[in-house]
Amino acid sequence: MPDRGGETRPVSSTNVVNLAPKTMAPKGKPIAANDVYEIPLHGRIAAGMPIEALEGQATLAVPAALLGSGEHFALEVSGDSMVEAGILDGDFALIRKADTAREGEIIVALVDDSEATLKYFRREGSMVRLDPANRAYQPQRYAPNQVRVQGLLAGLLRRY
Repeated sequence: MPDRGGETRPVSSTNVVNLAPKTMAPKGKPIAANDVYEIPLHGRIAAGMPIEALEGQATLAVPAALLGSGEHFALEVSGDSMVEAGILDGDFALIRKADTAREGEIIVALVDDSEATLKYFRREGSMVRLDPANRAYQPQRYAPNQVRVQGLLAGLLRRY
């Protein structure tokens, strides 16, 4: 089954069911602990100053247990502004697609429709504040029309 718009799809060609909640397999059976899904890898995301948003054609194999419901994609983290949240340079951020966020959630923010960054989402009066998790960095403040939520952090993968 071809990938349509970033749908999460199983690695195995024998089971191509897009699981609606990712916690249950077809016929109500729990997902096996070793099931792996391919999700789109959309390049790198800044954990620092915003960088140009990129979308690639690569995929990343992710254990099903790390994904919840919804559509997901992955971004490789670049920078150190989220280290105090345990997000390190070179990690793969697993993102659940969303266009809204609650106060304090870690989001992928698209700034001015061209640059993406990974930060805590906050409201500050009439402004949107994107907070780093590193005391060496300052919060970034934008008018609401400058920031679009692209997704919420759902998990991390780290290679050693």
